[in-house]
Amino acid sequence: MPAPDSTSRIALLSLPWQDPFSPSIQLGTLSAWVRRERPRVQVDCFDLFLELSGDLGMHLSKRISVSWIGEALFAYLMFPQQRPAIEVFLEKSRGDDPLFANLDYGRVIETLRTGLVRRLDAVDWSCYSLIGMSVVFSQSMSTLLTAREIKRRAPNVPVVLGGPGVTGKIGASLLNSFDFIDYIANGEGERPLVGLIDALAAVAPGRMVDVKGVFHRNSPADIHHDVDQLPDMGELPVPDYGSYFERLAGMPGGTEAKGRVRIPVETNRGCWWDQSLKNPMLSCSFCNLNLQWHGYRERPVEQSTALFAELNRRHQCPDFTVVDNILRHKQADVFIEGLGKLDLGLDLWMEARASVTPEQIGKLSKVGARVIQFGIEALSSGMLKKMVKGTTTIQNLQAMKLCEQHGIQNSANLILDFPGMEAADILDELENMSFARSFYPLSTTSFSLVYQSPAYKQPHSFGIENIRSYEMYRMLLPPQLYETVFLTEQSFDSPALERLRPLWKRVQDAADEWREHYHRMVGKVEGRLLLSLQDGGTYLKVRDFRWAAARFHWLEGAERDVYLGCAATVSVRHLHARFPTLSAAVIDGWIAKWCDARIAFAEGGKVLGLAIPWGPVSARRSLYPVLEETGGEDAMLAVQGARERAKKIIPLQVTRD
Repeated sequence: MPAPDSTSRIALLSLPWQDPFSPSIQLGTLSAWVRRERPRVQVDCFDLFLELSGDLGMHLSKRISVSWIGEALFAYLMFPQQRPAIEVFLEKSRGDDPLFANLDYGRVIETLRTGLVRRLDAVDWSCYSLIGMSVVFSQSMSTLLTAREIKRRAPNVPVVLGGPGVTGKIGASLLNSFDFIDYIANGEGERPLVGLIDALAAVAPGRMVDVKGVFHRNSPADIHHDVDQLPDMGELPVPDYGSYFERLAGMPGGTEAKGRVRIPVETNRGCWWDQSLKNPMLSCSFCNLNLQWHGYRERPVEQSTALFAELNRRHQCPDFTVVDNILRHKQADVFIEGLGKLDLGLDLWMEARASVTPEQIGKLSKVGARVIQFGIEALSSGMLKKMVKGTTTIQNLQAMKLCEQHGIQNSANLILDFPGMEAADILDELENMSFARSFYPLSTTSFSLVYQSPAYKQPHSFGIENIRSYEMYRMLLPPQLYETVFLTEQSFDSPALERLRPLWKRVQDAADEWREHYHRMVGKVEGRLLLSLQDGGTYLKVRDFRWAAARFHWLEGAERDVYLGCAATVSVRHLHARFPTLSAAVIDGWIAKWCDARIAFAEGGKVLGLAIPWGPVSARRSLYPVLEETGGEDAMLAVQGARERAKKIIPLQVTRD
């Protein structure tokens, strides 16, 4: 197939409501890929999300980007017949955020309209051989409006949409409903985009082409889920964010805005926990973040760490968002150590599973992890099992504790109104929330049924019935389109869930009280720790400010030793072996007392001390020096020796499983 000639040009666009304080990783990655693979093709990037945010105000735009208001504003322009319903919604939304209370929505809508029209009119769109738009979160309505307006200005130029917001059945629905869309790139876009550029260059203008990973309205339905993805992420170039930073520099207040920018970096795709391609129930049951990926892949470690160094050098920005859905599976320790070797003052936001080890969390803090979103989702192991999280409450509490200890903000959620749960699960969560009150409060979010999540694929497993188009779309879309357009979120019925809503309301109320108490107290207590321990050498003083009145506990002698042995989650069986001069009954009694006081949490034969050291902890012990679990053969011999000495002092106790 002949390569495109030197006059080939393509346009790549990203619309609101991409975070204006972050470049689009989709535009950055795709533009860099095309420029390397087809150097004779000119790629023009249009960061319209940034420019329109500049018109409105960057901070206002960022707040809008995380709400349904953003979709409503562009639906107002796209579908005039929906304006009365949208106006009612916008008025009701004023209480969602103080910034919206007195906002002139009419001015906002007019600013968006005039800003978009002015920028679209300034470009000769007919000079392009292809116009591509990325659709991620809250970009559906803005992208549809822009695609329609560009098609009016350049009717013969193919318009292609890509991204998770148009994957599979969603993209097919949009093709059938809107004639200004020509192609959908399914899954990741690098190889499909280059394939489409090549194919269009080889045929007469206006002729449809067939490319792997791309479909059009005449394509057979059985290819709507086909993908053409990279087998090796090492093939990816460094993202090109030049257009974003150039436009930012030319905006009023651009220098101040640049100081708040976080650069997105991608070191893996997919999720190693997600095995839903093998079995729909082998993944977190609410999640569809990996619907555009077929399998999990990692960028080589050295290449991954080099990305941070190169992007920091190019843009003088040490603040990054690691957009991976999960901390890498292979060589995670090597990756973390590699970040440290960069010797840069990095500020990292990232996601990870609660199964990350204490050592890894400590190292992440040292290399610059400031915000980690752990997939907490619930504080009931029964719930977590039904969610197919593969984690437990004690793991979640340990992750929360270590974030508090290392100064990392844990931006995790509790998912409320989750179908398929039982009253016992919710009551268990309410009980366990009382243990977590010393840690940074979890946000709450309601369960959302989304396309291709396990709950969507197997609704009967969760008591879900009557799946239908999400009710919010009824406000955004005209009636005929509401019936035919298929978008990501879905409404459903669940009689069992309805019966449990009063219990879920108790969880929400408890979360609200937790949040209010934490933020009111944290600045008033030692070390900003609501539950801390102070080591007196032969005793611990535990300070507890989680309640209406402060509580204090003193743990003396061997009890101090055992509590310090629970700094990370440890099996009770191991504690019995580690302290052989103490009877199992004594240790078990202490654990029960600690749990009653909510200064430790026990589950599944394991225990975790919840208090965080304020100040140094002495190495002195009442019984014998600390034995590290990872101390190797010498430590094991020491344990065995202690056991032998214990036999001479007290009868050897039979330990429990």
